[in-house]
Amino acid sequence: MTQFRQEVSASEKANVTAIGDISAALEATLAQEREKAEQERHNLTAEIQRMINTMVENQQGRWTSAVDHVKQDLSASQGRVQGGFQLVSKGLDSWQERESAFSKKLLNNKEDVKKSIVEASKVISAGSNANCRLLISAGRQFKIARDAFMLRLLSSWILR
Repeated sequence: MTQFRQEVSASEKANVTAIGDISAALEATLAQEREKAEQERHNLTAEIQRMINTMVENQQGRWTSAVDHVKQDLSASQGRVQGGFQLVSKGLDSWQERESAFSKKLLNNKEDVKKSIVEASKVISAGSNANCRLLISAGRQFKIARDAFMLRLLSSWILR
């Protein structure tokens, strides 16, 4: 029995030692897996960061290109506006010079202009009087023609 107890005790010690070895192996395996998982997460995070950085760089490149294009369009528009403004300014300057010359000429010929206005008003007045006389004369002629027509019509009707 003593021997059997020694064998069971030895077997138990061997089992405990084996269980301890298995537990240590499991701990080592878990530690290795944790380390590998951490490394994979780190690698994945680094890859995601590279992808995000690449995407951001591409977006910034597109935005920069679009902004540069718009800036060029604005610059060209500004040039056209300035050219148009200069053209309008030159036209206004020219108009002002012509208007100034006309005003000077008009002031110099003030008496001639007054005479022309007086003569024009006389012509208009005379024309207006002539038109009135013409209308009155035409009205009389119409009345005479109407009366003659009515008289003929009446006399031809009475004779029947």
